[in-house]
Amino acid sequence: MQTEGHKNILGVILVLIILFGVIFAFLKKGAPVAQSLGILQGSVLLGPTCPVVRNPPDPACDDKPFATRLVVTTADQSKVIKEFSSDANGKFSVEVPPGEYAIRSAAAANILPYCASNGTAEVAANTVTTLDVFCDSGIR
Repeated sequence: MQTEGHKNILGVILVLIILFGVIFAFLKKGAPVAQSLGILQGSVLLGPTCPVVRNPPDPACDDKPFATRLVVTTADQSKVIKEFSSDANGKFSVEVPPGEYAIRSAAAANILPYCASNGTAEVAANTVTTLDVFCDSGIR
């Protein structure tokens, strides 16, 4: 047999359960969802480095690693996603959301040396994708 005290305790417990449910639903809905990123990495090479190409090729005239400012763009290059730099060894690594990307010089104009990836790369969440960049030195 339930007494008045038991009914009050059950009522309080029911109210607390509902209150916690509402708070949990609000926090879950309002909490930002973490987006998984992928990594786009590669090398940047500058060339040509000699004004005359010889046959057989001179190893001293090989393309050289290049440190420069670059941007990741959408595949059609219409939107810049992120600006970054390659290091002294020409290496870079940048985190991006999943998608298809290209890379080019950070300078919007065709100022030499002008850099661009050869094609695009599809980056998936939690993966590493390689896309190399080639820079035209303007030497002819």
